[in-house]
Amino acid sequence: MDLHSRQKLITDQTQSGLSAKAYCTKNNINYSNFMYWRKTVRKQAPRSSPNLKTFFEIIPRKKSFHSPAPLQFTFQFATSSLLIPTSLPEKELSQLLLALRKNGLC
Repeated sequence: MDLHSRQKLITDQTQSGLSAKAYCTKNNINYSNFMYWRKTVRKQAPRSSPNLKTFFEIIPRKKSFHSPAPLQFTFQFATSSLLIPTSLPEKELSQLLLALRKNGLC
């Protein structure tokens, strides 16, 4: 599969709102292949396509009168989620996001 086709699949998956695993199941794509393609596209993106999105929009949950929980960001993964409080200092948030990106999670 060529780079352009891989980029399109990854963009489609991101815009679908589905996890990578759910997207692959729905579209009959081998999950391991998809994850490999996503990793290679992200490595090649700066050289080949500066417009390819490699970060995801994060929308904070708003406080509701039903929940005393503080405002937080939620990262959804295939089988788990990561909650990050908005009170996390900028430097620590930056380090966390770099670690997630380094491991191919965002």
